[in-house]
Amino acid sequence: MVSSISEFLRRRSRCLVLLLMLISGFAAHVTLQGNGLRATDDNLVFYLAGLKVFHGPELDALNDRAIKYYTDKGADPHAMMRLKLHKVSLNEYAFPGVIYYGVSRILKPLYDPAPGLYPLFVTQSLVFGFYATFILTILVLAGAFAALRSRILLWAMALTLAVYGLSEFLPLEEKSLATILVHPSLGDVFTHTSNLLFRPSAQFSPLSFPTRSQFALLLIALFALRWRGHHASAYALLFLMSFYHLSASGLLMVMLAGIDLLVRPAVFRRPGVQIALGVQVLVFFYRENMWEYLLSRGLTPLFAAGAAVVVLLGLAAVPTIRRALFGPDSFYARAQRWLARRGPVAADLILIVGSWLATAVVLYPVLRTLDYRNFETAMSVFYFWGNVHGRIMTLVMPSVVFGCLVLLLARLARGTVLALGTRGAVVVPLVLVVTTAATVALALQPRSEEPVLPRVASGFFRIEQALAGGPLPQLRATGTSETILYYGFSKSVDGHPRQLDAAMR
Repeated sequence: MVSSISEFLRRRSRCLVLLLMLISGFAAHVTLQGNGLRATDDNLVFYLAGLKVFHGPELDALNDRAIKYYTDKGADPHAMMRLKLHKVSLNEYAFPGVIYYGVSRILKPLYDPAPGLYPLFVTQSLVFGFYATFILTILVLAGAFAALRSRILLWAMALTLAVYGLSEFLPLEEKSLATILVHPSLGDVFTHTSNLLFRPSAQFSPLSFPTRSQFALLLIALFALRWRGHHASAYALLFLMSFYHLSASGLLMVMLAGIDLLVRPAVFRRPGVQIALGVQVLVFFYRENMWEYLLSRGLTPLFAAGAAVVVLLGLAAVPTIRRALFGPDSFYARAQRWLARRGPVAADLILIVGSWLATAVVLYPVLRTLDYRNFETAMSVFYFWGNVHGRIMTLVMPSVVFGCLVLLLARLARGTVLALGTRGAVVVPLVLVVTTAATVALALQPRSEEPVLPRVASGFFRIEQALAGGPLPQLRATGTSETILYYGFSKSVDGHPRQLDAAMR
């Protein structure tokens, strides 16, 4: 009996794993929708990203008008910074924005005759758009793994999604910010970090609705491509992922290129890698325009790093120094050989985790010494330097978990396919079945006082009343006033400009 089960799983492993992946993914996504999606400016920005693609000039004109309006009213500098930052960040999520826009165009003929139901139109555009984006992303992920034809990778990916499907139910505090290094004590740093690691919650789970969640999902496929030797395809996928989340793709581009320079520099001699990486660099710097708002004077460390690279390259041009730095007996060569012996999966994991820890240890005391009374310093830390390690951790941790499971399953496997023996061929699928069933069962339990559609719609109806109540309120950073403004933008672009004109005189 056991032997027949083992043989069945070997033959049907791909179909079984893909089915379990979809069930666990959808179940976790439904659960997270119940916790995280609300009528806020951050969520409305995803819909505005779609309007940006198809109505860019009109939306830019509204943003410029709002900047002048609130400048004349003497708005808070932090609120003004966020207003300008939101304007330039709308091209961050181009591809998801196109999906949200497509969903909204299907719904628009139903709601145009009833302008008073515009809050419900926005609600359904967001909710159904999030679902459509997630479904498309999970199908792309499944297709990539099916094309790789590796049972070990398939099982590891399914187990990874099962882990994150259950993570939402751990009794840990939800964190909506990734500022893990902006704390007065190391205890607070460890608490915040552990909460994000073990319960990423609705804002950071790879099975949730923000665009960074879909980016983290596709990143698992990217690492699977790298570990199978398809580096050109991996860099090409990262270029496509830049249309999911532009700034995240820039961070990952630097990380992956640095790893390859250290461990396997020969890959950069491949024309496919050169083309994919070169196109991504050019398109990234053409499209990305947030740095001046995120970093401000914090650009100084970037200039210092660039200067260090220039100096290193200059030293490497001297033959004697080049042999000392990169020769066969240099530390670089010894480290490269040691990492190569570990294999591609372990080498990537060691460098990702090691570099993250090393830079966090260096950055934390620097952040403690800064003068936060300086506005530019405080904003630079809050929006970039204090956020970057938390953001990178939440993006790459699903891939790190995936890599650890690949190593574990590879050690259990006998041969080149997932033949775990009669015992293993039953235990591993049984674990998947149990975790998936638990996720589905927990997902069916109510996780919020009201379902997602009524909750979001009621929020937008309150925003509609506030917009109709007269002039726009004074702009406050991270407040309801921002949601009122961006709701007015979307309503104006969607064909109802009178209300915003009356509110922003």
